[in-house]
Amino acid sequence: MTTETITSLAQVFETLAAGASHAEFDVALESLRAVAATIGRPEDFDRIDGAMNRIRAELRDRVAVEHGLNLLIETARDLSGTLGTAALMKLIVSRTRALVGADLGWVTVQNPDTREFRSVHSEGQLSPSARVMRSHSDFGIVGSIMASRSYFHTTDYLNDPSFRHLPDLDEWMRREGVVSLTGFPMIAGDEVLGFLFAAYRYRRKVSGRELSILGSFAVHAAIAMRNAGAFRVQAEALAEAQASRTALLDHIRRVEASAEAHDEMATLLASGADESQYLQRMANQVDGAIFLCDRDLRVRQEFVSGHYAGQLAGQLRDDRSLIESLRENGSRTLRAARAHLLTETDHEQCRAIVLLGGTRNWEMLVICNNGRLDDIEVRNLERSAVALAIAKLWAEKREAEQQIATSTLIRHVTQTFTPDSASLMTLRDRLKMALGDALEICLIGFSDLARLDQDEVVRHCAARHNVLTDRLDGDFVVVGRPNAMGLFLAALEKRRDGWHVGGIRSAEISNLGEVASQYANLRESLAVLRAMRPLRTVLRYENVSLFARIFEGRNAGEMARHASRMLGALPDYGPVQSRILKTTLLCYFQNQFNASRAAEELGIHVNTIRQRLRVLKDLTGGWDDPIRALELQVALRLDDILTSAET
Repeated sequence: MTTETITSLAQVFETLAAGASHAEFDVALESLRAVAATIGRPEDFDRIDGAMNRIRAELRDRVAVEHGLNLLIETARDLSGTLGTAALMKLIVSRTRALVGADLGWVTVQNPDTREFRSVHSEGQLSPSARVMRSHSDFGIVGSIMASRSYFHTTDYLNDPSFRHLPDLDEWMRREGVVSLTGFPMIAGDEVLGFLFAAYRYRRKVSGRELSILGSFAVHAAIAMRNAGAFRVQAEALAEAQASRTALLDHIRRVEASAEAHDEMATLLASGADESQYLQRMANQVDGAIFLCDRDLRVRQEFVSGHYAGQLAGQLRDDRSLIESLRENGSRTLRAARAHLLTETDHEQCRAIVLLGGTRNWEMLVICNNGRLDDIEVRNLERSAVALAIAKLWAEKREAEQQIATSTLIRHVTQTFTPDSASLMTLRDRLKMALGDALEICLIGFSDLARLDQDEVVRHCAARHNVLTDRLDGDFVVVGRPNAMGLFLAALEKRRDGWHVGGIRSAEISNLGEVASQYANLRESLAVLRAMRPLRTVLRYENVSLFARIFEGRNAGEMARHASRMLGALPDYGPVQSRILKTTLLCYFQNQFNASRAAEELGIHVNTIRQRLRVLKDLTGGWDDPIRALELQVALRLDDILTSAET
């Protein structure tokens, strides 16, 4: 072998080892061919040329395999790090096309409820309508792969008779121009999770190395799909656990709030808070309005939170039809101490709770609240209502015991003319009187008001104004300091609604030992006044004591009628003019028949009073006779008392 031949051969090997391009390699071979022709050994060149091309092809294949393996390793790493289902499917399809240079690629999975297979991601399609493909386990390449659980490859899909064609799927393949198609099952363990497809728009036979790489990739893709599914299940379980934890924490928070509210209510009761404070706190807890209703559904008290912004409370004030069926013996039966939903809107609710127990009154709470109350908040309301009812029962028991003691005390000091010092001391303590303070006694009676309602009205006003009361012989005896007595009587007048109250009130009594005698005088005077006319106001004893003594033991009614006859035709002048004439004559008598002093007291001109006196003489027959004058004075004073009693 010549030196030139060795040099040319070395150049070919160097070009091959350097991985030069086809053009550079062909130049090196042509140089070697020329040397071989020069030395007359062309057959040796042919042998070298064939060996070199085989070596070059082998090297090219190995490079391609190495590239594919590197891409497969990189893809496996990417698959293991991708847990989102949508991102994973996109990665699988894009890497499939890159591994084998496919025109189209897609992944198909089976619907768990049917035998239909549906593509979940595809790339390379021409028309948007081809994004979703459907097949069946008995048709197409899917059927063949399911049967063999191995790959399937065809270089003429539309004309391949080795599987059952599905018309709709064939039509899709025809529109996309698919000619060659390769499919692999994506198997994890023994479970087929889906199918991986690579398609070409020309006739292409996939090499064995490509099939091996694609098969390995399908296995990795199946494992990645299983991992993604497991991750999804774990993520859902974690989300559910987080939701459960949040719900549990919220439940704990509401239970703690419930316990705190219960403790707050218990503290209020233990501290002796009154009903109003308790109900106001209940209203604040639900940001609502609470109405306390009696057996006639009249609102006795109302408590509104500063945060209440609803409309149902206003509707309830104007229209009681919402609760009309809830009265004590109404058409709708309510369980005591249970919250019954009456109505609700998008923004608020209205409930009713009948209070437990109570021998005096049937009572009900009507509660309007913002938003929606959950079960725990409703139970809080019910427990608060039970606690309130228990507190009311205890208060009722204490009040009954106190009333018994009060009744015993009043009966003792009003019916014993020499009461013991201990009873008088107790009386002073109950009325918060110092030594030397005076008190008053008042006898009152009601008309047009039921007996139970009388007790309720008197008890309510007495508790607010620190007077002692008891019912004796059908009337109420009231004992208290003068100022307290005035406030008590004013409160009675303020509560008057279609009914009347009247009676007699004593002067101030400084010596408490005289209470019994004063009570006896009041009782006699009240009997006389009632015999004359029903009482509708409270009169002072000093204004009526004279007539009580005059009429004692006589027919008071007849005496009153006689006094009216004494006034002659005065009532015929009408109520206003008649009252003016009566006032004028009585003032004239009180000023010892002096017209000037009477005119000054009445604030009128003396000629005016003289004109009136002339009219009065004509109407009454005159008063020149002293007996006649006395009878007229008595008649006028008695008429003034009776007129006051009617107002």
